[in-house]
Amino acid sequence: MKKYLIFLVSLFIIGCASKGHLVERKVTPEQYYRIWGLSKALVISGSLDKMAIENGKRHERVLKVYINNEVAINGILEKDDDELRGRWNNKKVSASCYRSSAKNMRCLVYVGNERTVTLSF
Repeated sequence: MKKYLIFLVSLFIIGCASKGHLVERKVTPEQYYRIWGLSKALVISGSLDKMAIENGKRHERVLKVYINNEVAINGILEKDDDELRGRWNNKKVSASCYRSSAKNMRCLVYVGNERTVTLSF
């Protein structure tokens, strides 16, 4: 009984501490790209989460870009045409995002100054 109480209290605390709740998640498949100077191809993927904030009245879109299963970019897309920056393995990483249609978002991923893949959500 005591274990269940501790578990429920833990869930309650985690729920209160979170910034919002997930409304929708879109995940891209892994793509491979070999940049100049590296012997192995990079594995690049991403996720776009729509989060409800303040009792569901406001929504944020959180973009995460992964390179070799490590988070390289983790940020909030403020508008449809936005650019987010991050770092991976001492290299600058950026994602230049734009709305390609009413339902689709695309992000061009750059590692260093080299354009690598396009993530479609």
